[in-house]
Amino acid sequence: AGMTRRVLIVGAGVAGLAAARALAGHGIESRIIDRRAQRPDEGLALNLPGNAVAALQWLGAAAPVLESGVPVARREYRSSRGRLLFAVDEHAFWSGVAPSVCAPHAAVLAARAGARGGAAAAGTLRDTVRRELADAADGLATSSGRPVSWEVLDGADVPGVLTQHAAARDARLVVMGTRAAGAAGRALRGSVADRVMRESPRPVVLVPPGADRLGDKTIQVLRVLVPLDGSALAASSIEYLLALPHADRLEYALVEVVAASGADRARTEAEQRLDAVADRVRARGARAEVAVLEASDPAAAIVASVREALVDLIAMSTRGAGGLRRMVLGSVAERVVRTSEVPVMLLTPADLGVDRPGARH
Repeated sequence: AGMTRRVLIVGAGVAGLAAARALAGHGIESRIIDRRAQRPDEGLALNLPGNAVAALQWLGAAAPVLESGVPVARREYRSSRGRLLFAVDEHAFWSGVAPSVCAPHAAVLAARAGARGGAAAAGTLRDTVRRELADAADGLATSSGRPVSWEVLDGADVPGVLTQHAAARDARLVVMGTRAAGAAGRALRGSVADRVMRESPRPVVLVPPGADRLGDKTIQVLRVLVPLDGSALAASSIEYLLALPHADRLEYALVEVVAASGADRARTEAEQRLDAVADRVRARGARAEVAVLEASDPAAAIVASVREALVDLIAMSTRGAGGLRRMVLGSVAERVVRTSEVPVMLLTPADLGVDRPGARH
């Protein structure tokens, strides 16, 4: 139990450097030995498959390879006589991982040199992140009066690691920012939030850049804006919310957007739908108010109603009458997240039809 753990790694290639970084992240000291590196002007170009480039990215040392390398779209394997044995579509094979490149040997040596520093600094970075999380958890526990746990996760596939952890912990919600700051800031930007939203086993609450005005204020979710569009899926978001703990303490602002040039009949039908949903909410002991918004831009109208209705949260489905299958560029949900000044809870068809809180044991 009192033994000092030290590991000798033979070879300072991508695998060896990645191993050194992973060990450092767990507080295990390692030493890397390798043959003397060739001079930067020696050696031919090297083919790096997508997983090797991904490893260099994880080590924070892929820049020399990506800047000077040439993307490889197709890789062919031939016999000594030149006969084609088989070919690999590199774009398709490594899709979602990293691009395959053919890079000069000097670039690979530069990447290895940078990765050595990255591996040595991994333990320091991990310690910094741990301190930040511990401080944040202590502050949150003090202000909320509730227990708060924290954990540092390892993995190059950030969205995959987060969604797997949420499933393992049986989390009710996943809350994350669409941009982040601090030592771990690089992990939570752009496409990471989008992919977590699409793959999470639980609903995702995204805190958009517009919510920066909230700062360090203590926020209580008392009023929720629920955009509806007449579809059964959108209406079922109310059932999900009402099944959450303490749902009857919330006030619900139900809105539906109709075309500004639409007929009176469209507005009347929207009012009738909203009134029917509001009656269901009131029957559960909660308060509800309704509003029909006339606008040609549903996302802009929804965001504008945040200040008018003085809500603390928007809860909406990611697929409604428009057939939105996921949060993609141009969708109503995506535009609301980009421009909202309050957090947005996104509910997928799986959340609303398969995994409602009321069905959990």
